[in-house]
Amino acid sequence: MTPTAAEVLEQAMTLDEKERASIAGALIESLHGPPDMGVQEAWDEEIRRRVSELDAGTVKTVPALARIALGLYGSHTESTTMIAS
Repeated sequence: MTPTAAEVLEQAMTLDEKERASIAGALIESLHGPPDMGVQEAWDEEIRRRVSELDAGTVKTVPALARIALGLYGSHTESTTMIAS
């Protein structure tokens, strides 16, 4: 670590937890480069699709503990059949 980086780190460590978390998040984001808008658009569409299915009643939610009890690592077909109406 360069002396400049060490100084920045030392100063950052004097901040409160929320400020340090904000800085850490910004630094991690800076390592990934600009967001891929195609990926964001695909996730947005997936979210819209899932919300539409919930609103239409074609699928229903399953509590996490129930999902684990059904077999988190079971067959995709089995688990889909259990949660889709």
